[in-house]
Amino acid sequence: MVDTLNRLLDRISRRTSSKDDFISNAAHHLRNPVAGVLALAEAVENAPTPERAKGRSAELAQAACEASHLTDKLLPLERASGTDTRLSGRVLDFQHLIRQVGDAYVASAVTGHGGRYL
Repeated sequence: MVDTLNRLLDRISRRTSSKDDFISNAAHHLRNPVAGVLALAEAVENAPTPERAKGRSAELAQAACEASHLTDKLLPLERASGTDTRLSGRVLDFQHLIRQVGDAYVASAVTGHGGRYL
């Protein structure tokens, strides 16, 4: 029982450390794009002419898209770090699960059996 508890505490410790590392790394990678978006927002606000504001606005939209793309790339890494396939023996397919729930919801709405999704 002591060995089992020690293994559990070790897994919890490693998982916590992994999450801390991920958060630190993500914050580091997002700092510059967010700073760029903020700087461009200020440039739009302080533009001397409407034409300049429009140009800066386009740059701001592009910078926001790039920051969004970066977060889209980081999220799967975080999700993957939370999955320990050695313990479960399989990878969960969330897209398949979401499709199943959505299909069941649509079917229940069509048949009038609301509230029962699976």
